[in-house]
Amino acid sequence: YQKYTNIPVSACPPGLNLSRKRAKFDKKEVVYSGSFQPLKGIKDILDLWKTELKEYKLALIGGRDEKELSYVNDTMVGSDCSNIRLKNWVFYNDLPNQIMLSSIGLIVLPENFYNQYLTAPNKLYDYISFGMPVVCTDLPSVRDLIPNNHKGVVFVSPNDTKNYIKEIRKLLTDKNYYEEAQESNIALSKSLSWKQQSFKLVQSMGIPQ
Repeated sequence: YQKYTNIPVSACPPGLNLSRKRAKFDKKEVVYSGSFQPLKGIKDILDLWKTELKEYKLALIGGRDEKELSYVNDTMVGSDCSNIRLKNWVFYNDLPNQIMLSSIGLIVLPENFYNQYLTAPNKLYDYISFGMPVVCTDLPSVRDLIPNNHKGVVFVSPNDTKNYIKEIRKLLTDKNYYEEAQESNIALSKSLSWKQQSFKLVQSMGIPQ
């Protein structure tokens, strides 16, 4: 935009709804919430559970239609998917009850132009609002949403399967590591509320307070 237009351009990230609910280490389940499109990395997630992580529980929430649900079911054919909980699209107000059945939030993004520069995944803030530790692909669009050296979101380089597996396993088995990440996200959530993000947007527009 800045290259091709003469108007000021700024970006304001989404916010989150503060919650008193807290994710629990003892649930021992990883959750992905969002559409089941290849663009969103759903196949990459399933590939992790077909191999090294199949002994752990996984919840997939967000199949928007029969086409997306069929895509996931077809991808799972021939694999032991007994630990995968598949859920179709739910209304946003019902989403917290589904997410709270899990311990860790997962975002696996293929390295393409859209995911590198244009996405701002709301699921990241949904996870953080419950103090849920997150394992997430390290791309500029997502990295910009999180402060440097923040411990609640573990960034993994694109396609680094070994470190996805390592970090997910560590969060599922090391309670101290989990609780440190959780406390970090609880603290961060207070600065990411919709009220705070709205204030930043008003500031960027130069509107007098």
